[in-house]
Amino acid sequence: MIRILRGRWLSARKKAVAFGPKSTTRGRTDAQSDPLERYRLLLPARRSRKIIVLAHDLPPRKVRRWLTAFTADQVHVISNRTTEWRFGKISLTHHLAQSLDHIHWHVKLIGPVDVVIDLGPGPVENYHAMWRQLFFHLNPGGCYVIDTSTAGVSAFGGSASDWMGSIVNPAHGISASEKLTKEFANCAEQLTMSRGLILIQKRHRHYIKLRDSETNRVLPAREPAIGLHILARRAPGTTDSTVQVISHKASVPIRGLDENLSHPAMYLRHYTGQIAFAGSTLVYTKTAVLPDSFRHHLSTDPQNPRVGNVSPDFVRIPAKFRPRETLPGDYYLLDCTYPNHFGHVITEVVPRLWGWEEARRAIPGLKAVFAARPWQKPATMLESRVFRAYGIDPTDIITVQSPVLLESIVSATTMWHNDSPHYVHPELLPVLERVSAGLIDESAPSYDRIFVSRARRWSHRTCRNAADVERLFESFGFTVIYPENHPIGVQAAIFARAMVIAGFGGSAMSNLLHARSMRTLIVLSHESYISRIEHLYSVLLGCEVHYFWSAADSEHPAEGFSQEALFSDWEFDFARHRVALTDLLASL
Repeated sequence: MIRILRGRWLSARKKAVAFGPKSTTRGRTDAQSDPLERYRLLLPARRSRKIIVLAHDLPPRKVRRWLTAFTADQVHVISNRTTEWRFGKISLTHHLAQSLDHIHWHVKLIGPVDVVIDLGPGPVENYHAMWRQLFFHLNPGGCYVIDTSTAGVSAFGGSASDWMGSIVNPAHGISASEKLTKEFANCAEQLTMSRGLILIQKRHRHYIKLRDSETNRVLPAREPAIGLHILARRAPGTTDSTVQVISHKASVPIRGLDENLSHPAMYLRHYTGQIAFAGSTLVYTKTAVLPDSFRHHLSTDPQNPRVGNVSPDFVRIPAKFRPRETLPGDYYLLDCTYPNHFGHVITEVVPRLWGWEEARRAIPGLKAVFAARPWQKPATMLESRVFRAYGIDPTDIITVQSPVLLESIVSATTMWHNDSPHYVHPELLPVLERVSAGLIDESAPSYDRIFVSRARRWSHRTCRNAADVERLFESFGFTVIYPENHPIGVQAAIFARAMVIAGFGGSAMSNLLHARSMRTLIVLSHESYISRIEHLYSVLLGCEVHYFWSAADSEHPAEGFSQEALFSDWEFDFARHRVALTDLLASL
């Protein structure tokens, strides 16, 4: 027997006494003995522990001996047998599962657990896949147990040895093509191995990412202390559009320009209990990150800049984002991933305003809440200006500048998803119109044709020949504007009155929310820019849209995503597009 603590060899077989009481199984049959008796001290010493036993296709009689140590605990057996599971005084719940994903779903509902026991028949690859999926479900101090005896697998040789080695040394992966992440090694507190048993103790708390579609089911089951009330719901559907999308000459496939976009169900949720709000839309409970934390909530691996992302299903939350004070009252979440950033506020916060009036009727005295950086003045931030334009009284807008614990918070599913699968909800249009009406400066100048340019001072997506592009559009009667050089009310008016809007793709085009007179939209962008802000607006507003694609300095990998490519500089390709673009401009 070998024991490793954080990568150090502590003892060998001769020092087995260090693992707990001396075995007293002599004289008992194998069916009666407790396989974990020698390892009791490795199991967490909590009351009413949550125990998961992965029985696979084993009959109850083969599982019973594993449960003798847990008569005072909540035991959940997950198997693919519909057999009756009753063991006298043991509190046991049986769950039927036929796949790894199904097992993961059951454990997600049960919540953080203290012990997982895998009694599978092997091979090692199955143990490894199960461990990777379930290990983060353990509480800090929890223990993951693998019985390899029935499979005839030893931790001291072959692929099992490689796997154990990768836990001790994360640079030593289970295979050349699949290395364990450092997170798995870092959160493995202690590794104990014998010929037929592997025990891995866990440290650190991991929070599960809740998806919007599963929250109504998972959160009440996982954390009954958190109240969840659905104030309103919008059915799933399709945003049908008569938009004609013309995508001109690209050297790579261009995705995300579908004319008809399906959207999921929308929920207006009221959470009560202990909800942490840490800014950058991060809201979480004792064990879970709420779906409102992710701007691209339908992504296979949703992200938030304030958490340590460890897998598509789990994160770790740094101590600095844990609240130390409670803010009493009822609040409506209108926070932004990147505060005071024009593109993010318009496309991430405004699409959550649809539930404000309904929530206020249900909860009188409700306040809008968002977070600001310590150096920002909340009253002058874009968020405050937009909320006032929508009609929220300034006295109902609350700002926090450090993580707080809330007892009541309302949040709405976003009506805008600028990532695959892209969607925009048709009910967002009246929200945009209301915000726009409250922002427009009637004294602003009017232009029928505008070209929205991008200053070289911005560090991302610089178009090196932007001056040549501007001259071309000016020759066809366009007025070149840099939106950031104008007050927000003037920007709103200019976009609201323009009949033809052209420009470089990017945040400045978020002003399309004001475009009520637009008949034609022209977007110049590089092929690595995957944002679809302009297209989502065109679907919602209904107009002809032309895309002209040029090569980026950096490309995305064949299978994957590159931040460098997204932010890449570029040049508009006149050789590729001059004829088609000039013909289009002449026809307007």
